[in-house]
Amino acid sequence: MRRAASQNLLRCGGFAPGADLLVVAEDPSHGWYEPGLAQDFADDARAEGFFPTLITTTAIDRGEDAALDAAIAEAGNIVFFARVGDRARFSAATGPRIVMVYATERALYASPYGTLDHADLARLKDAIDAATFAARDISITCPLGTHLRGAIDEGVPPADVTVRRFPLGVPAPIPAATFSGTVRLAHALAPTGSRVYAPATLPLPSPLTVALAGGRWRAAGGDPALTRAMGEHYAAVAGRFAIDGAIVHSFHAGFHPGAGTHRPAADDYDRWANTVFMSARFLHFHTCGAYAPGEICWMIKDPTINLDGAAVWRGGTFDLDAHPTIAAAASPALRAAFSAPNRVVGL
Repeated sequence: MRRAASQNLLRCGGFAPGADLLVVAEDPSHGWYEPGLAQDFADDARAEGFFPTLITTTAIDRGEDAALDAAIAEAGNIVFFARVGDRARFSAATGPRIVMVYATERALYASPYGTLDHADLARLKDAIDAATFAARDISITCPLGTHLRGAIDEGVPPADVTVRRFPLGVPAPIPAATFSGTVRLAHALAPTGSRVYAPATLPLPSPLTVALAGGRWRAAGGDPALTRAMGEHYAAVAGRFAIDGAIVHSFHAGFHPGAGTHRPAADDYDRWANTVFMSARFLHFHTCGAYAPGEICWMIKDPTINLDGAAVWRGGTFDLDAHPTIAAAASPALRAAFSAPNRVVGL
């Protein structure tokens, strides 16, 4: 199964056999990627007729490793098993062909999370985008009490990431400016992977309520001390990057049936949020900054999302047949995977 996942990753990148590949591994001392995972891929790529060069970096942000920056500048094809590859993923398409790998554990990499055909998932993503951006009425609820409703002004999905994701498991982000209601926050506030800051997360030992209107949020209920802590966290992050912390830019929910993790969320909420965001059990908002993905994400567990009354996501389960556009894009392999999705998400 590992070899199949590596072949799928190579197809995701659109790499041609015989090509050079720069494979960037994050130092395992950070505890993010399982040791040896990038080496496994490099070995598999070599067996498939590619010429990989593996380098390991301690950097988690651009500019922290001069040798890495030089190697990236010279490379035509790059595969990142490192968070440094996730920075500025929504920026203009320039430079080398890049794949960012979100499978951080060997078991996940060699599971349907890594082996489910990338082309099938790409067709499904396009169908979800088409159904979503054609919808005249979208509503979002969750078991904790989230209630949002809105519509999309534009009929065309906005520009998505320019770095290719592996696996692929989220549709294009939906602009939040026309949505209003309340959002119930739990678990933690976490970074989006856009930029590095500390402290990276704010644990939420009890739920908080925020009101959303006009693409902006305000505190609307919860423990007063925790509400103050949330305000201080936003002020610190927004101040560091000179951005507007009250903005809620966009949101999207995961759809990959293999996404999940056995690692407890509380061990590292940053790693957790950036691992499970492709699961249908989570919708996440891009907040703090007038751009995708913003700097702080809200993780909403087990959402129900209705597109013109069709519950495409229902209580954290993605229904391939809820909308005809989506149903038409579902291959037999996808249907098999969605019949037994991974429900383990570290909580």
